Amino acid sequence: QYSLGWAAEHQVDDHLTVRQNLRYRHLDIDYRSVQGLGLQADYRTMNRQAYTANEQLDTLTLDTQAEWRFRTGALAHKLLTGIDYQHLDWDNLTRFGNAPTLDILAPNYNQAIALPGIFQNAHQKQSQIGLYAQDEIAWDRLRLQLGVRKDWARTDTDNYVARSVTRQRDDAFTGRAGLLYLFDSGVAPYVSYATSFQPQAGTGFDGNAFLPTKGKQTEVGLKYQPTNTDMLFTAAAYDLRQSNVGTPDPLHANFTVQTGEVRSRGIELSAVANLGEQLKLRASYSHLDNEISQTTTTSTLGNRLAGTPAEQASLWADYAFRGEALKGLSIGGGVRRIGSAYTTNANTQLIPGATVFDAAVRYDFGVLDPSLRGLKAALNVSNLFDKEYISICSAIGCRYGLGRAVYATLKYNW
Repeated sequence: QYSLGWAAEHQVDDHLTVRQNLRYRHLDIDYRSVQGLGLQADYRTMNRQAYTANEQLDTLTLDTQAEWRFRTGALAHKLLTGIDYQHLDWDNLTRFGNAPTLDILAPNYNQAIALPGIFQNAHQKQSQIGLYAQDEIAWDRLRLQLGVRKDWARTDTDNYVARSVTRQRDDAFTGRAGLLYLFDSGVAPYVSYATSFQPQAGTGFDGNAFLPTKGKQTEVGLKYQPTNTDMLFTAAAYDLRQSNVGTPDPLHANFTVQTGEVRSRGIELSAVANLGEQLKLRASYSHLDNEISQTTTTSTLGNRLAGTPAEQASLWADYAFRGEALKGLSIGGGVRRIGSAYTTNANTQLIPGATVFDAAVRYDFGVLDPSLRGLKAALNVSNLFDKEYISICSAIGCRYGLGRAVYATLKYNW
């Protein structure tokens, strides 16, 4: 996979700023697996299936916007208007079928496994154009945000197995409104309401394109920034309803099925604190209570959505050295807690929760030599101790979460 793009901004004058962001991404997948099924009557012979996927994905996103700052009497405005465009081109060839059985007490891992027959062969193109406008209005200590958006989406799917062609057209009008008040103490309560529309790429087991996901959310919260400190604390409670939410298909492995409607209610807490120039702390916690509120599968009505943890938490600390010998060096470390979640919408089995640790080391070469100013190196490690845990489950079993991953990056700003 690779991606490239740009982010451009030009301040025309004190009142107008224009921006454009573009990104192109290419992804190529060659995936093959043998998947175990249940045991036969002898309790030692395992039935197995073979699955392969060859996929190519190209995406292009382009967002062009203009921001005006002006006043109308006692009201200060920050008006944002723009147009964005997204295009997706996806080729998908999957094979699925039986594989040789395996004696689990005397396994032979050198069996020849024939390439299974073609199961899905599809080409999908999706494009979306959106027009939007948002005005942030300030009046004394009151802040009002009003936003509107209109989207047009087109999805063309060629199913070469079923020899069918579908042309799907969707459009939606969405908006949002928020109100916040700034008190002298640094406390800022707020309330907001928003609707959403998001086309979904891909196809289900039947080869048909997915419907767009739509949602509406009400949120109330409190922000607190203590006077004369570099700290911010936030608390929010929300009620979100989404239709056509994708979940793992309980009947067909490696596929997704859309659920009628999911209602989610929860709270989110976060804290950010910069304690001097050297130590930075970030912490967050969320509790989610969701249920399937509408579905054609009545047995799952009222159940929790599969693969969605009820609790998540994280803590991260970053320390920058200031001594002459280590100046320019900073280290970081943190912990993430992922709560338990159900394997399927039937809610018959739980995926256990897991706790993983992360770490980072960064160095600014500009400290060594002024001519190297802007050159920075970083080493990030996720799941530092390579903990084994279950991340997701499907019709035929579960998969491990990502093991230890090390990322080395070199960045230059000028």
